[in-house]
Amino acid sequence: FVWDLRPTLVRAGLDAHRIEDGAHIVSFIFVLLCLGTVVRHGAFRFIGLRQILAAPARTDAMGAFVDPGAAPRPVLLTTGIYGVVRHPMYMYLLAAVVVRPALSLDLGVWFVCAVAFLLVALPLEEEKLIAIFGDAYREYRRRTPAFVPFWPARLTLAARKG
Repeated sequence: FVWDLRPTLVRAGLDAHRIEDGAHIVSFIFVLLCLGTVVRHGAFRFIGLRQILAAPARTDAMGAFVDPGAAPRPVLLTTGIYGVVRHPMYMYLLAAVVVRPALSLDLGVWFVCAVAFLLVALPLEEEKLIAIFGDAYREYRRRTPAFVPFWPARLTLAARKG
């Protein structure tokens, strides 16, 4: 194990079976929330099937079907979970690992790789969103943490200035 908090939690008076059951349930809920986010944004577009199956003239840069005569504009979501974090899907996946009282080596390696991926991919994704939404996204990014809810704004702003 990379970490095992079960003995400490048992010493604190918690039932070992409830710890295991609760951790699995909470982890599963985070995975379901992640899947719900994928479905909300269109699962076929998310996995690339929509872009593959559609004619290029019928989709925009985001993979959404468009009317050739209209000039569509993607909508910036800033309410609901998007009012709490900018990237809820990443938050759900990382939280599904972190809430477990025991973390095996294979899951620990997956977690480290996921964090490394986010360190590379998140700035690229943010650049793309700024290119699409401009100042509206910059303002949203200024006031909303990436994927740690309620992260102090002063820390986020200080990191961007430094």
